[in-house]
Order: sequence, then C-alpha cells, then structure tokens
Amino acid sequence: MIVLQPFISLSFLFWLKVFFIFICCLGFISIYILISLIVSAKTTSSSLSVIFGLLIWISLVSIYPNTIHYLVSETVSIPSADVINDQIKQVEEKAAEECNEYLYDFQGPTHFSFASFGGCYEGLPDIVGVTEKATFEHIEMAVQKNFPIVRQCLKTISNINDDFRNRLLRQETMTSFFLKFLPGFMLEESSTKIANTDYWFREFALRLKARDFHQVVVDYLKSKDAFGLKFFTQMTREEMKDDYHEYSNEIFEKYSNRDSYPRLDLNDIPVFTYSEPIGFSIEILFIFMSNILLFLVGVQFFSKADLRKRG
Repeated sequence: MIVLQPFISLSFLFWLKVFFIFICCLGFISIYILISLIVSAKTTSSSLSVIFGLLIWISLVSIYPNTIHYLVSETVSIPSADVINDQIKQVEEKAAEECNEYLYDFQGPTHFSFASFGGCYEGLPDIVGVTEKATFEHIEMAVQKNFPIVRQCLKTISNINDDFRNRLLRQETMTSFFLKFLPGFMLEESSTKIANTDYWFREFALRLKARDFHQVVVDYLKSKDAFGLKFFTQMTREEMKDDYHEYSNEIFEKYSNRDSYPRLDLNDIPVFTYSEPIGFSIEILFIFMSNILLFLVGVQFFSKADLRKRG
C-alpha cells in the first residue's frame, strides 16, 4: 500500500534494492530446500527425514540463536532503560538548578507584556515580549552564562547514550560472530545492509553525519547572533527603554502580541542531507557459497542413495 501512494517517489535505486533483497530471499529458501535434500538422501525412510528435518530446522531457527543471544546478554551487561533515564534525569536536574539560579536572580523591577521560559530547555528563555532594558540585559547575560552549562549537560547525556550504544554494539558484534552462517541471520544482515537499515548505519553512520551537521547549524546560528538577544527577542537595543511605561504604543503593538511577533528570516537555514548508496554485505556472498556447497553435497549424497530401501 505504501508503494502505491502517489506522493511517494520511488527511484531506480529503490527498485534495485528490492531486486537484490528478493534474490537474497530466494537464496535463503533454497538453503533449506537443499538441506532437506541432504537429509532425505541420508535417511532410510520418509518419517526419519521429517523428524531429522524438523530437528535441524528448529535448531537453526530457534534453539541455537536463542542460546547465543542469552549467553551474549549474560556476558555483556547492558543497563535497563529505567537506569539510563534516571541518569539522564539527574544530569538534567543538576543543569537546570544551575541555570535557574542566575536566570531568576534579578532584584530590579520587572514587567512583561508576555514571556515564556524553560520550553526549549530549563533555565533558558523561549521568547520575551516587552520589558525593561535592564531585564533584557540580565536575560542576555543568563543566556550567555547558561549556554555552556546546557551544552555540557547535553554532552554528558550524549556520553551516557554513547556508552549504552557501545554496549549494544559489543553485543551485536559477538552475536554476529556466532550466528554468521545461519540462514536467517544471513538473510537479515544482507537485507538490512542493502536497505541501509542495519544497526551500524542507524546508530553510527547516520548519527555521525547528524553530529557533523549539528556543528553546521551552530555556526549558522552564531552568524545570526542567535546566542545573544536574538535568542529570545527581536527588539533592537535602540528600541529598549529603561522604564516599561516609556514604550510607545507602536512598540507594544509590534512586540506584545505573540501571534504577530516578528519572525527570524531562516530561508537560508542549512538542510540536512545524506547519500543512501547500496550497502554491500558479505552475507550475500555467504548465501551464494552456502547454496553451492549444499548443492554439491546434496547431489553427491543423493546420487549414492539407494531409493529402493526407503519406506
């Protein structure tokens, strides 16, 4: 149904990937057909062929893979999602406490036509309408002081998540080593690598590109002075007044209405792009070689089998 949607554009590369995945599926099916040929050639009755065939199939599909997954999970421990969330929450609460300590520590008179704080991140303002010049300057200082705290907080959270992903990668690597020649694993690995949905691409290649793009966005925002006054207001310094009541009606009309508040011109904002080539998978070669080997063994056994003794 997704393929039939008119707003989804399907390129030649997409159909090429589908073709290769289809070939891998045929190779996967033929492996079990060839295994059944070998079992049939080495047994003396149809009932034994069925029993041994089911035993091999259950072992390859369930018993062996689940055993490997259990042993690897016991060898490489991974903290639960609750533990990770608690660690992140503690880091965020500590950073928020440090940020709010300075942001709300202002002794002068303060009036706001409207204001919003803590929406994007605790301790940082979202938007401030009309207020006294001293308040604007205090909030600007808070932004400059709190941004390093926020960035360090996000870096710590990123390190926590990276440690979690590295542990998952160790599990994935160990599991792959022991399951490399299983038909189901070969099909899964080859298909996901062809489609660029495998674990390495999702969690590392794409994430590294996103981190590189993060620096591009930061540089762009710096060029727009987005980490100063423009982070929370579009009012210029020349328009700011020491007394809230000195503002003209024109200023109030311009900056006091959230719906008609001036917007930043972000037409030239950087766009995240990445190429999506066909990923080559060594498992495709394993599927091909497994079929050849099983075919040769099956033909050899079948040619020597005495079909007259089967019952």
